[in-house]
Amino acid sequence: MKERSPLLLLLLTLMLWSCAGSASVETTAGSSHSHDGTTHTHADDEASSSVTLWTDELELFMEHPVLRVGRQAKFAVHLTKLSDFQPVTQGPVLFQFVKDGTAPKMVTVGTPEVPGIFGPTMTFEDAGEYTLHLEIQSDEIEASLQYGPIEVLEGTGEAETEEVQGSGQAISYLKEQQWKLPFASAVVAEREIHETVRVPAEIKAKTGMESVVTTAIGGRYEPPDGGIPSLGARIRKGDLLGYVELLPVDRSDLLVSQVGAGITISRLSEDVAQAQATVSAEQARLELAEKEAKRVSALVDAEALPRKRLDEVHSELEVRKASLEAAQQALMTYRKAMSRYDSTEEILDSIEGRLPLYAPISGQLVESRAVPGQYVDGREMLFRIVDLSRVWVEGQAFEKDLPRLENLQGGILVLPGLDDIALDSSSLILVGSTVHPTSRTLAVVFEIENRERRIKLGSLGRLDLKTGEAAEALAVPKPAVLLEENRSVVYVQLGGETFGRRLVKTGVEDQNWVQILDGLEKGERIVTVGAYNVALAARSTEVPKHGHVH
Repeated sequence: MKERSPLLLLLLTLMLWSCAGSASVETTAGSSHSHDGTTHTHADDEASSSVTLWTDELELFMEHPVLRVGRQAKFAVHLTKLSDFQPVTQGPVLFQFVKDGTAPKMVTVGTPEVPGIFGPTMTFEDAGEYTLHLEIQSDEIEASLQYGPIEVLEGTGEAETEEVQGSGQAISYLKEQQWKLPFASAVVAEREIHETVRVPAEIKAKTGMESVVTTAIGGRYEPPDGGIPSLGARIRKGDLLGYVELLPVDRSDLLVSQVGAGITISRLSEDVAQAQATVSAEQARLELAEKEAKRVSALVDAEALPRKRLDEVHSELEVRKASLEAAQQALMTYRKAMSRYDSTEEILDSIEGRLPLYAPISGQLVESRAVPGQYVDGREMLFRIVDLSRVWVEGQAFEKDLPRLENLQGGILVLPGLDDIALDSSSLILVGSTVHPTSRTLAVVFEIENRERRIKLGSLGRLDLKTGEAAEALAVPKPAVLLEENRSVVYVQLGGETFGRRLVKTGVEDQNWVQILDGLEKGERIVTVGAYNVALAARSTEVPKHGHVH
């Protein structure tokens, strides 16, 4: 049934029984329309019916004329898979019409006349109420449903009709359009919903789980026996990363060219002073780390901070101790040289030692600038090691949303190419106390596990911050809600090819869901994908062309 006058749209009250589903029925006057070049005409002045039934797996949209004893009736049965909202393209489909006291009338349709549309033909010998049993078993889908009662009239009987009750003009959006364009529908239901704030986010290394390896003193880099560790290699704390040759082996070349380490008594004195300053700086950093560890330990004991914060400061403390030890070793080497020798030549003759470089933490080697034989000074980075087993995600919340962050319950991390990651309140590290002077944002930091190392440092994504307690509420997917003339609109599926425009009042947003405060009822079916195409169909004045036979 394709060309329908809204003034003639009628509804038959039918009873449905099925394991899961709902049905709608329409009755209209006779019409003639074309489907893929084939025209079928319903009898003039005769009503015809269309039925829509949804189960968990299948949507049935069936059109047929008024059924009369002895008159051949052609059904147009549209079958849609609800897994992808595409037409059923394979049979066979078994149709059984069952009436108490009579033998079932059966017909099997092997293949659809066009994809998704099966056209069984049936002639009834007895009037009364029938039940349709439909079964389909193919490589595509296995499903069954029951529908009834379907009334078959005596040859001269009149079909009882009931005018459709509803608000607004019905919108026709054909199955052929739904199958060719993106489309999906779903039943409106309640779900647990949070109010959320969406902010940009970036993945960063966790404090204390990243270390830069430098030489602490100048010299020529030489790799370990196994060669320079490759990028991406797993490094353990204490692994040998190479050596810094304090003096080249070839003394004569250094004396002639005055290159390489360029060691003189004057230069060595400067290096001693610099090494002493490095030791002092590292001692100061260690003292600060120890104070911070004591402070955090007290707060953790008082349950004012999570225990993982104490783990972080202990990790930082270990890094500071390792850095101080390296600086002290370098200072000791220079002092020994200064105390034993008076001239550059004596130094070059005597110093043949080399300083080993050890990994200060365990992790992955993410950056390497080491070149065998290259001269490096104490300010150059040779390696960067990061422990990626746990990382931080830092969101930037806008200043206007600060009041909503006071009751932060967690969030959802969305990164390209990965499944969404749920973050509860226990993984929250901090909500910043300083607003950036230019961007007017402040940091919100969560800690997440990254055991499989799928989350990469520097990745950009978003955080949907949950800013309120969860509550059960009527909600629909965001794509289902359109903004038309500054009003929120959804499109309700009244039948297989019939839709209605509905104004709704929306509430809070929770990631990809929108709360509905007014305008929809639980159990109604709405368009969740392709709502804009339905809206375009509502504005079109062109009579749609049909692509099926009945």
